[in-house]
Amino acid sequence: MAAESVRVIVRCRPLNTRELELECKNIIDIVAETGQCSIKHPSDKKFPPKNFFFDGAFDISSTTEQIYSDICYPLVEGVTEGYNGTIFAYGQTGCGKSFTMQGISEDASQRGIIPRFKMAYGSCLGYVYSIFNNGQGRKLAHSVIVDGGIK
Repeated sequence: MAAESVRVIVRCRPLNTRELELECKNIIDIVAETGQCSIKHPSDKKFPPKNFFFDGAFDISSTTEQIYSDICYPLVEGVTEGYNGTIFAYGQTGCGKSFTMQGISEDASQRGIIPRFKMAYGSCLGYVYSIFNNGQGRKLAHSVIVDGGIK
């Protein structure tokens, strides 16, 4: 598990239908390798872009699956090892928080972070319980907390 306690990751969503109809332009350039987001002035090229740096940045072509595997899955592994973990989505209305966190349940490729976490964590718990059920668990010290967690 990484030593840092808080990481800030940015995801830029594509323009929505309304924005496309209004002929809005994407004014954000992302350099994923450095976590850099550059915001360009929408109508005047003489202004230099405003640059911001984050622990990670995902552009409009990024999928929730990429974000989950790069950012969230290591957190799942940490939780199964007994570390605390939180994923917090923040942003203004319409910026894509619900899509990233919940996704679209009918399409497996569009599943959000929460359903992906539940599947991965459930698989981990299933593996742990299978160890106990086949007799190997006697070698391990364990306790199950009432709320369902494992200690």
